[in-house]
Amino acid sequence: MRTRVLATVVALAAGLTVAPAAAAAAAAPTARPAPSVLLGLGYDLSLWRPSTGWWHLSYGTDRHWGQSGDVPVPGNYDHLYGTDLAVWRPSNGTWYVKLEPAGTVVKQKLGKPGDVPVPGDYDGDHVDDFAVWRPSTGTWYGINSSSGAHWSRQYGRAGDLPVPGDYDGDGRVDSAVWRPSTGDWHVRSSHTGAGTVTHWGRSGDVPVPGPWDGDRRADLAVWRPSNGTWYIIKSASGAHRVQQWGHRHDIPAPSITNVDDHCAGHLDFVVFRPGNGTWFIKDSSTGLHSTKHYGQSGDVPVTANYTASACL
Repeated sequence: MRTRVLATVVALAAGLTVAPAAAAAAAAPTARPAPSVLLGLGYDLSLWRPSTGWWHLSYGTDRHWGQSGDVPVPGNYDHLYGTDLAVWRPSNGTWYVKLEPAGTVVKQKLGKPGDVPVPGDYDGDHVDDFAVWRPSTGTWYGINSSSGAHWSRQYGRAGDLPVPGDYDGDGRVDSAVWRPSTGDWHVRSSHTGAGTVTHWGRSGDVPVPGPWDGDRRADLAVWRPSNGTWYIIKSASGAHRVQQWGHRHDIPAPSITNVDDHCAGHLDFVVFRPGNGTWFIKDSSTGLHSTKHYGQSGDVPVTANYTASACL
């Protein structure tokens, strides 16, 4: 099962959104679209430039896909390795996907203005499904890639931030929300349908769930802009990890940046600093750190596995 981190919520809490209702409890929105993306897929520290619709890939050729006002939603929308370029257009609720490497274009209508795109593998077929979360009602709407069946479920409420991920380890994405007002995580297991509530984080934090301990289950995690610190609960052991990395105005973009760790699925601490277009990377296993200058102010991180690694 490929490890994925759905980071729509990173953008909402960091103020990089076109203002869906779910951002009400987060930072003030700007004109930049939210990176409703699958962060943490691989070692391509890449960016989407809303002003031009260009994808700037640290490995590979830059490509144009999308337009101003779109929300980047890269993912694996077919059974081939690697990440496909994709955007969701709030103005018409349409998904535009460019399948790699053939370049086949797929268009799918799902959602309406105000929704939050939350793509992921909800049916366990190793292909990302089109899905949105509607803040006004707390309802999730999706289309299973395996069957084409449409589904919906209510989970969450206005003011929550969607944090879907595979928290129970069954190979399917679970519907989940983080409530900024209380710091509570509400997770609905795709295996049992049961809901759990765990307190982790506080108002002002940015939720960054993902496979931090390498067991391919999403761990509860937040990044605190006020002190640049990451707080993680490891799903394998229940142990807590606290790591300072980043500054107040950074954008957290957790990713697997070490090729040797790629198959193991350990996320690393990564932040993008829009002010000077610099990435700051700290290997979560070795503690080694590095920097990479790539991008400019206004760019949106879209870290993903664009290099088609067979490890996923």
